[in-house]
Amino acid sequence: MGIFADDGQGKYKLYTRAVVVALNDYFSREYRNKADPYLETREKEDAFLERPFVKESVAKIKDDSGVEKIVV
Repeated sequence: MGIFADDGQGKYKLYTRAVVVALNDYFSREYRNKADPYLETREKEDAFLERPFVKESVAKIKDDSGVEKIVV
C-alpha cells in the first residue's frame, strides 16, 4: 500500500507519519530551547568551529602565536 494506492487507505498514510515526526521534532526542540535558551547559539557555534577552514585557521594561529592552548 503505497502513497498512491487507489484503495483509499494508503494515500495519506506516509504523509501523516511524516507530519507526526516533524511535529514531534519541532516541539522537542522547542522544549529544549525553553529549558536552555542558549542551546541553539552553542549548536551554531559548534557547527561553525567544525568547518575545515576554521580548524585550519585555528591551527595556524596556534602555530604562529606559540600558544599551546586556544580555548574556542
